[in-house]
Amino acid sequence: MKGSFHALALLATICGAASSWPANAMAQVCIPDEISPSGQSEIDNFQTIYGPCDTVAGSLGIRSQDGITNLDGLSGLIGIGANLAITDNDAMTTLRGLQNLQSVGGTLGLVANDELTQINGLSGLTSVGGAIEIKDNLSLINIEGFANLVDLGGLLNISRNSALTSLRGLTGLTRINSRIEIYDNIALVSLDGLNNLTIAWNYFWIYSNASLANVEGLSSLIRVRGSFELNYNPFLVNLDGLENLSTVGGDLQIRSNGSLSSVTGLSALTSVGRNLELKFNLKLGSADGLDKLIGVSRNVEIIGNELLSDCNALSKLLDTVDDPPPGPGPGPAEVPDVGGLVTIYDNLPGCNSRTEIDTIFLDSFESL
Repeated sequence: MKGSFHALALLATICGAASSWPANAMAQVCIPDEISPSGQSEIDNFQTIYGPCDTVAGSLGIRSQDGITNLDGLSGLIGIGANLAITDNDAMTTLRGLQNLQSVGGTLGLVANDELTQINGLSGLTSVGGAIEIKDNLSLINIEGFANLVDLGGLLNISRNSALTSLRGLTGLTRINSRIEIYDNIALVSLDGLNNLTIAWNYFWIYSNASLANVEGLSSLIRVRGSFELNYNPFLVNLDGLENLSTVGGDLQIRSNGSLSSVTGLSALTSVGRNLELKFNLKLGSADGLDKLIGVSRNVEIIGNELLSDCNALSKLLDTVDDPPPGPGPGPAEVPDVGGLVTIYDNLPGCNSRTEIDTIFLDSFESL
């Protein structure tokens, strides 16, 4: 039913826009609604077999075809009402042929196309009503073909693309209406391309990107409505680029980033809607950057940061003062600004308990 709705909406849009076109330019729907060409010959003769047409009302699937090398026969398509799935095509190096495609009503999936190096063939695409999933494309270097994409209705998943170095091509997106998952891209060095993203409307996962050195591409991000997880990125040195992030609606996890030495990029953060976890960041020496954090609705866990000795920045969160606005506590830890437990250990002296943090902060205050 959902796919049918997207198809009808797409057709209405196309036909409405066509009212000022010549009569022969009206949208024509391919037959049948669901199409899965079986090889290069069917791609080459697409219009003869399924048309003449410019719109697939349902889904178009190009799957598990060793012999498909190009999509030139699809150059007449401007819209797909439901899903576009391009998966497991071992010989396809580009998406040339889809350059006139403007909208996909459902999910766009580019999965396990071993020889696909770039997606410039999608340069005309402006809208995807569902998710975008770009996964397991071993030779994909960039996604610059999304340069004109301004509307994404669902999940963004970019994972296990072992040659991908950049997210440039996503600059038209200012918000993503569902989850964002960026993980296991071993050559990805930055998040440049997400520079205009202001709100993540669900959780945002960035983990196990073996070459990721910075998050400066998130410089416009002000809010994550779900959980924000920055985990297992071994070369991530700091969180510069997150200076505008003020609220995280779910968990904030910063865990097992072996080179992380600073969290000063979180200098605008004031509240975390669930748990705060700062764990196993072996080079982190200071909590500076968390000075404005005055509300964690559930638990605080500061654990296993072997060089962490300066936690003064957490004193406002963990003291006995209920900073305005009224905090979620006192919970089990009897801390006004924390709704749950406070667990702090296996850091250096000065950051091994709430008492240590309070004592050092008071001593430094009294010495002024």
